[in-house]
Amino acid sequence: MPRQQIHPPQRVETGNHRLRLRHKPSLHRRHLRESVYQRIEVKPCSSNENQLLILCLSRLNLFLSICQPRPGGIAHARAHMSEHLMPRRRQFRRRGSRRQPVEHAVDLHRIRIDDPRAALLRPRDGQRRLAARGWTRYQHGASVFASSHGFLRMSVLVLIANPNEPALSSALVQAVHKETHGEINWLAQGIACEIISPRAADPLDIARDVLGSQPVDAAHIPLANRRKQLLVADMDSTMIEQECIDELADALGLKPQVAEITERAMRGELDFEAALDTRVALLKGLERKIVEDVRRERITLAPGGRALIQTMKAYGAYTALVSGGFTLFADYFAKRIGFDEAIANVLEFDETDRLTGTVDKPIVDKTTKRNRLMALTAEKHLTTAQTMAVGDGANDLDMLSAAGLGVAIHAKPIVAEQAAVRIDHADLTALLYLQGYNDDDIVR
Repeated sequence: MPRQQIHPPQRVETGNHRLRLRHKPSLHRRHLRESVYQRIEVKPCSSNENQLLILCLSRLNLFLSICQPRPGGIAHARAHMSEHLMPRRRQFRRRGSRRQPVEHAVDLHRIRIDDPRAALLRPRDGQRRLAARGWTRYQHGASVFASSHGFLRMSVLVLIANPNEPALSSALVQAVHKETHGEINWLAQGIACEIISPRAADPLDIARDVLGSQPVDAAHIPLANRRKQLLVADMDSTMIEQECIDELADALGLKPQVAEITERAMRGELDFEAALDTRVALLKGLERKIVEDVRRERITLAPGGRALIQTMKAYGAYTALVSGGFTLFADYFAKRIGFDEAIANVLEFDETDRLTGTVDKPIVDKTTKRNRLMALTAEKHLTTAQTMAVGDGANDLDMLSAAGLGVAIHAKPIVAEQAAVRIDHADLTALLYLQGYNDDDIVR
């Protein structure tokens, strides 16, 4: 097939600058990976012209928006491009004969290409295709392409290994890329790599087939709103490595009985509230000092948890620990890890400072977790797409489903199957790589 020819570039007077697009004589494969902005020259000119940007491409209309985020909005996490404002009135010039491609002016609105309001474009606007045979790459690394439904679709395939077992080799990434295509970008050598805008029909299934038994996780997620501004996390077997109630039962020699009930409840086989009441009743008479000893000596933080929370907070996110466990543990570990708040069940003690075998009602259950996620979303004036939740048990499913990105980490089968993303091998830093953070961004 002959290469598509591009007509000579035109010049546009823009405010105090003149933008000149340097076109190549044809659309060679290597040009597809160049950002449009890398081919713009800026030269001084008169200041009485309107600010315009004209992209001349044969039979394809390119709609690009580069602007400041709306009030209260968040710019794309990896954007490092200059931002411009357009006058309200759209004005443009056309050149060329009828047989030549017509130039179209692009009105740079106050929305980003990854802004949720882009979804509200009229159908005829949504049918516009991007340059370079329907896809191109911006300077911040996001690959964009037009879907068969006529709207812009942006996604990324993320491959993540455990930092303690960096099994993600270049050869493995290349094997996945060969089947999915897209653009490779390493986030952490040997640990995390993203393939931007994979073009295969089902890149996640393909990646998992290629990875096989390798200890590497794969996730296919949208690029829009990738960096989250709210994280709601479970505690037991998520932010810490143990189930607190099982460890308390072990102090009384009852761990096998209690752990069995816990396991069944986390698999969704038992009603959570009834299972909690049954297990807490078995702890009756346990001294507060022993509870504190268990907390200090037997509970360990899950790897990567503190880095996850500290990094997200450093970039402006709010973090909440919402647990079906107990405040004696949740408050303590939330402070150690760095959460902004913690919610959990309250164990009741008698006048001798021993457990009564009961908890305050109502208990923190799956509904509480979901409701807290939704309440914080509203309080922080966020959209659902800006939220993330992580957990491992059946009582986390409602919360994971309600979040913009629900992550099941080392989860029970029923949870792993239903969650948008499952992490079976990596630690909690996987949630940072899912958001596009690279190794240098992470707060250790």
